[in-house]
Amino acid sequence: MRTIIFAISLLLTVFCHSQPYSIGDKVPIFNLPAEPGMNQPPSTVAYKGKLLILDFWSVNCFSCIASFPMVDAIQQKYGDKLQIIAITKDKKEVVEKMFTRRPYLRPRVPFLIGDTLFSTAFPHKFVPHHVWINEKGIVKYITHGANLNETTLDAYFRGEHLNFLKSAFLKDYDHTQPIWKEGGGRIAHHVKYYSMLSDYITEHGNFISWIDEDKVGITGFTVVTQVC
Repeated sequence: MRTIIFAISLLLTVFCHSQPYSIGDKVPIFNLPAEPGMNQPPSTVAYKGKLLILDFWSVNCFSCIASFPMVDAIQQKYGDKLQIIAITKDKKEVVEKMFTRRPYLRPRVPFLIGDTLFSTAFPHKFVPHHVWINEKGIVKYITHGANLNETTLDAYFRGEHLNFLKSAFLKDYDHTQPIWKEGGGRIAHHVKYYSMLSDYITEHGNFISWIDEDKVGITGFTVVTQVC
């Protein structure tokens, strides 16, 4: 199977929606034109009867890139009933530069490069971000990348319901306040563990961090845990 990379300057046959897609929504058929000189990628009609997983990623996401060999292995194993599409907002030249330096990381799945439409239809703040669309075109799960593995896929194909929790983010979260004071203590009763400095607690899912600094030096270090 040849990896297909194509830009997201798309003409979609039917891919419009007044609001972002949510669990339970039906996703319409869409066509994805290829760049000149490349093979024409299929529309979702070609994936009818398959589980379709949209894998949102970024070149700046180490865990996304580290998962590509696993993504490739899963696609090859379940290819008769699963299709994964890797989607990024990064520009084509940035993505190609990364894979030129590390060609062994390129999974054999279709890629959407320079995306704006799918990221609008399935908005998210952090990657990896996965959308599972079932065989009937219904959004089944919206979850993080850690849930893509053989255990969950085997359970899915056995017809079992997967207890994936949808991540929710506070747009107005005040990072200047201690977690037990933020927002008047609105989430304090949800906190099970906290510390000023600690190792990453693996059972709490993914995290993102950043450093604040000025001309003098570092003024703050923030870690946000995505509880899933």
